[in-house]
Amino acid sequence: MNGCDTFAYIDDALFNSHKAVNPDDTTGFKYIDIVNNAMPAFFHSMAGATMSMFRGLLDQANPKTYEQIFRGIDSSQVVLVSGEQDNTFTPGGGGTPTTWPGLTDAGSLKKGESKKWSTPTVEAGRYTFAITGSGGDADLYVRVGSAPTTARFDCRPFKTGSNESCTVTLAQPAPIHIMVNGFSSTAAKFNITGKKN
Repeated sequence: MNGCDTFAYIDDALFNSHKAVNPDDTTGFKYIDIVNNAMPAFFHSMAGATMSMFRGLLDQANPKTYEQIFRGIDSSQVVLVSGEQDNTFTPGGGGTPTTWPGLTDAGSLKKGESKKWSTPTVEAGRYTFAITGSGGDADLYVRVGSAPTTARFDCRPFKTGSNESCTVTLAQPAPIHIMVNGFSSTAAKFNITGKKN
């Protein structure tokens, strides 16, 4: 529901109608999410917010979390999500987790070169990946469920130099993919580590 302060217009009609047709849903919000704007909106930004939601929900080839979808919404908006009691979706997630000893490696990259790593399907939780180095500029990219690119990622610190870190949280088991990309013509020597917090 997009518009100016749509939170003020939400009542229990949607929840009651869902409860009526789903015998296992005693609350009415087991299978429904309501996304709405909680404050007055600038009219010039509402079209962009609406399209961000449509693009995110219709891109079935690249499923997204709400956090990823909301990146396209004006940062001055307050977006609320209610409902969906079992909302533990992780893009690319699922499967049986396996033991992962962590990641330790090193490398050297020039502009346009990249090196990639991936974990097996790991258990739900928080994972941190970090690069440290001197000289040049190496950039860290992390993505859950599928390999990152310079355009598609879940975490990209956007820092100068080769000292960056990313923390991702998995709501369910999933593989995590990591890429370090060389950004400067001077070779960037780096060490990379990854661990479960």
